[in-house]
Amino acid sequence: MITYRTALDTEWPAIIDLCTLTIKHINSQDYLPEQVREWVSRISNPGRMKNRLIEQSVWVAVDRDSLAGVITWKSIGYIDLLYVSRDHQRQGIGSRLLAIAEEVLSEINVREIQVDVSLTAKPLFEQNGYEVLQMQQVVIGAATLTNFKMVKRLNVPEEQKQ
Repeated sequence: MITYRTALDTEWPAIIDLCTLTIKHINSQDYLPEQVREWVSRISNPGRMKNRLIEQSVWVAVDRDSLAGVITWKSIGYIDLLYVSRDHQRQGIGSRLLAIAEEVLSEINVREIQVDVSLTAKPLFEQNGYEVLQMQQVVIGAATLTNFKMVKRLNVPEEQKQ
């Protein structure tokens, strides 16, 4: 059974491993080896990732004792990371993590979520109501990767509208 909760500080190394392995085994289907190498080198930097994660809300999906997925977001309405382990793909975990982020952001009166989405994750976001604003070419180290700026407008509950 998958459970969802806020991440613990002690889980940051496991979160980095989850992201790294997902890029190597899942995103590698859509990106060239040199693109994957540069992406992994950026994600796997513990100091950089700790600084990145400490400034965000971080939720995880847990299957027994192992991480099945992670999502991070900023309170301004920007989803930074969404990764689901290779062993948990296509089980609804990504959609559930998105729904959690959307619910939390809606509760703090965020009306729009933006995200930069990989080629691999684009179908998941589209299935969850996100629309492409533009295709982007992002330079990471010596590689250029294609991704998409996407957006979703949230329905803020009436009692929260000001």
